[in-house]
Amino acid sequence: MRAAKFGLYGLFAISLIVGSLAVLPKIAANIFYIVELAKGPLRVGLQDGGPLSLPFVAAWVVVAGSGAIALYVFRQRGIAALFSWLAKSYYIGLGPGLGFVDRPMNEAMIREALPASYPPGSTISDEQTRLTIDASESAQDHFRRAAQWASYLSKVVRDDSRFRDFCDNEITTIGFVSFGEQTLRLAIIYYLPPLRAFAAVARRKLPHSIEVDGWCFPIVIRPWLPVRHGSARPSGNCWVRCRRDGYSMLTARHAVRPKKVGKSVKISVKRDPRRGRLLRASEKMDAAVIALPIGAWGGKKVAPPSSVIGFKPIRLLSSQGARDGQVIEIPGSTIWAQQGQEPLNGNLLFFNPSLQPGDSGCLVLDREHENTPPYLMYLGKTTLSNGQSYGYGVLLEQVRRIWDLEFYN
Repeated sequence: MRAAKFGLYGLFAISLIVGSLAVLPKIAANIFYIVELAKGPLRVGLQDGGPLSLPFVAAWVVVAGSGAIALYVFRQRGIAALFSWLAKSYYIGLGPGLGFVDRPMNEAMIREALPASYPPGSTISDEQTRLTIDASESAQDHFRRAAQWASYLSKVVRDDSRFRDFCDNEITTIGFVSFGEQTLRLAIIYYLPPLRAFAAVARRKLPHSIEVDGWCFPIVIRPWLPVRHGSARPSGNCWVRCRRDGYSMLTARHAVRPKKVGKSVKISVKRDPRRGRLLRASEKMDAAVIALPIGAWGGKKVAPPSSVIGFKPIRLLSSQGARDGQVIEIPGSTIWAQQGQEPLNGNLLFFNPSLQPGDSGCLVLDREHENTPPYLMYLGKTTLSNGQSYGYGVLLEQVRRIWDLEFYN
């Protein structure tokens, strides 16, 4: 499959090069000829073998078609690479992939990434201190402190008029970004639609950093280039029940066809169940609840989701088996949830690693707790300029509060 894919890319590239060589000698003639078209009929050029002769038109079709296909195939990596090149002069010293963190974060790196003290007025709940992972107390303290700073920074930027429009309309996270080989910084990250991201960097719409209590937190803009995947194997399903609707499954909205509530739907999955009835759907959370026959439902016991947003160790139940990872970016500590209402934004968390096509809708567990409760639902990945990517998922606690669901494993 990989060889066929690269062969197709090569064919596109060869077509583009051959087509370009065929038309380059006539580009200059066309500039003059287009002006002359106003003085005589187009058929003269075609009959006399002029710049718009049939071979020339055919060559242009090859070039235009090859270019369009190449742009479609490489659109995400191309946009990411172009944005990264443009941002080099804007973000001095930012690591590859606009600060992509592609290696485990050790204690020393985390310690240098944020202030040594907790933010003003912060408190640490008992739930946040009940950690069971194999790590030193100091390392745990760094992650707890980072979560506290993320919560504080999300409130700071929302109260600042310079950032309000970005916070209300786009995806905003607080997370770790790389500066060089071994340097990490806790930063404010905005994921914007590509055109808006280019405009924000070119016009310097946001400052490079914001200072809080004498510490400068970088502000990073990234183009939002999500790649959504299908669904996972049965062991990764999000089984749920609702008081009114009975036995159901939570999955990614983008995997459901059609998207009309109340209708029978097909689910783009590699396993059963593949059909059901759409009960609820949310565009902001990219989530959907599908009613299932009792025989297709696989829930066994109640498993309340973990409700604390933080830089947690996680376990993704992917189609290739369980994979452990780490949350890298969080949206602060606020859970946007009003029962029965579409939220302002989905509570999206970003993490390493990303998964493969076929994994959207799979369950992500919280490894911070001994019983590894449900935590996120995997949705897809976002592409970065160095060809790597972050996985991202929606917080299950947000879904639970809005739709009054009960989770099972």
